[in-house]
Amino acid sequence: MPFLFYTLKTVYNKTMRIKIFYDKTFHKKLTNLSESSRKEDKVMYAEIVRTIELLEHFGNNLEEPYSKTFNDYKYEGCVLKELRIVTIVQYRIFYFIYKGKVGILLYSAVKKSQKLSPNMIDLAYKKMKRYINLIKKGEIDI
Repeated sequence: MPFLFYTLKTVYNKTMRIKIFYDKTFHKKLTNLSESSRKEDKVMYAEIVRTIELLEHFGNNLEEPYSKTFNDYKYEGCVLKELRIVTIVQYRIFYFIYKGKVGILLYSAVKKSQKLSPNMIDLAYKKMKRYINLIKKGEIDI
């Protein structure tokens, strides 16, 4: 079931409480990286975790070079964004912040060219819309 969420961590500070969720597909990718014996996978995993921690801390205030907003991809008050991880390869994690308190990691991919594929962005946008609709219907408890 692609809509099964895993809670990565909840961060508390004086002004915000951010929960980070990611779907089953992303969880599998992250687990594979963490369990790999390849050095480049370990480096990638460490950078992904570090960047997610920045998202937890800064929330919607996380900006470039760590995050980019796709202003043309808005739905129900949420906007599609990407976390930018650069190691040997450029890795992107598409996400959105729901009601300023919940970060939902949707989809990840290696960026292979200078410009992101419109198909990658469209896939992430469709997933964002599905998640928002499921949350609003109460089918996903956040």
